[in-house]
Amino acid sequence: MTILALLLTAALALGMARSEPTQASKRDPALERLDCFLGDWKSDAKVSPGKFGPGGRASGTTHYHWGVGNNWLIFDSAFSLPGMVIYEVHGLVAYDPKEGKYVSYAFNNLVPHAIEYRGEWKDENSLIFTSVTQSSVGKWSRVVYEKLPDGKIRFSSEESSDGAAFTRYFESTLSR
Repeated sequence: MTILALLLTAALALGMARSEPTQASKRDPALERLDCFLGDWKSDAKVSPGKFGPGGRASGTTHYHWGVGNNWLIFDSAFSLPGMVIYEVHGLVAYDPKEGKYVSYAFNNLVPHAIEYRGEWKDENSLIFTSVTQSSVGKWSRVVYEKLPDGKIRFSSEESSDGAAFTRYFESTLSR
């Protein structure tokens, strides 16, 4: 047993000697533009009649924070939608320097899979994410964030059958 332990220890030591030391990944400066989202937000929303029920007013909360080496913006949202259950979303946003775009994954309590998005700033105040693939019902999704002069953020969800003409079905104003 002692010989086996010595051989195992030697094998581990040799393997460790060959491995490169790990380094924390360097944070891309493009992530700093997302700092405006950090913290807790209250939401007052307008929902159009359709897949989220009869439509009407909705309210909710969202919390944003940095995680995973400060390279992923993580968010959790919960909205009380008219005539429906609480809609919950957990998401992550990072920046891919090879693509030159933000990458986002959103998970919610209405579908059993992640929705993958790519995003970029349209201008100084508008960040737009578009789904990478169509949904199970053949729709493209788009999420638009607009920084407002008063420090609030307008958040909207839109969908499209052709990936070109989008229709807004959810609009919310995030305030602190």
